[in-house]
Amino acid sequence: VCGTAQGCAAAEALEQAMGEPAHPEIVRARRAVVWAEIAREHLWRIELDWSGYLGIAQRKTTLAAAADFMHQFKKGLFPIDDIFEPGGGGLNETPDEALAQVDELENLLRRDIFSESPENWLALGTEGQLDYWASSGASSAAGMLKRVAEDGLSGLGQAEVSSLPLLPMDELEDRFRATDAEAFIEQPTWQGNAMETTGYTRQIEHPLLRNLGKRYGNGLKPRLTARLIEIAKIPGRLRSAIQEGESLEDPTAGCGSLVPGTGISQLEASRGRLIHRVELDEGVVRRYRILAPTEWNFHRRGVLVRGLSAIESQSIEALRRKTDLLISAIDPCVGYSLEIA
Repeated sequence: VCGTAQGCAAAEALEQAMGEPAHPEIVRARRAVVWAEIAREHLWRIELDWSGYLGIAQRKTTLAAAADFMHQFKKGLFPIDDIFEPGGGGLNETPDEALAQVDELENLLRRDIFSESPENWLALGTEGQLDYWASSGASSAAGMLKRVAEDGLSGLGQAEVSSLPLLPMDELEDRFRATDAEAFIEQPTWQGNAMETTGYTRQIEHPLLRNLGKRYGNGLKPRLTARLIEIAKIPGRLRSAIQEGESLEDPTAGCGSLVPGTGISQLEASRGRLIHRVELDEGVVRRYRILAPTEWNFHRRGVLVRGLSAIESQSIEALRRKTDLLISAIDPCVGYSLEIA
């Protein structure tokens, strides 16, 4: 799951541990491919989950186009597929093919998601404007927002949970080295609190989400809207990274001193913050740990549990339907089974 993000996190952690960081252009290109993967994952979830809720057929052409975009974009930047070669990779000096794929992604979003350019859609700033778009659109994305509002589920799952900040590297290292490190990985907290790390928390400052948050908090409608905001931004972000050398994320932010032979990487994957930590001993991996977004978001005191505790339903079937909606919106990294006692 999210194999490109996992590979990127592994490469950066190992390079740090070896003292052989990749060139900033390589790092930027890798992160661009991770964001291409995020676009693919969002498109898949919209077509698979949202179409399923609406009871309409999935557009297999959209699913196939999303997968092809991801493959061709990566190939356009790393033509010999050595994206995670420690210390670097064969970066394409003329990324015209990658830019052409960004154009294809934008066309796909215009045709199958927004019915207008993603840039124009991002200008929506109020709930009224969003609802008008949803009522007049023909895509599963528009239909989903319309149905959620009609079913009275816009505020489903509201919960007071803080967003996970970028964690200082030295403090994070202390947590990984502590005697309770395994417990931290299984049920992570920061400064004593369960945190949320999702696409919603990445976009929480967008004006439209701030507007929706006044009424629905971090409920279902804001979460679904955040996914659309994020995917609408991706073509512009990829162009800026490729053409202007703009950093998509700063992988060194929050760094502290680490013991030689130790590496930690943090990056944003589709479902939230992904953290890899490695210890090397004379070039051999002695310990490797991964802290996935699911462990934060599905913590026993986390955003899902708190959101579920507020759900009310008149039947088991309605409860199951609402619960599945919320779980899919928060988006676990792995499959799940739901049992209602």
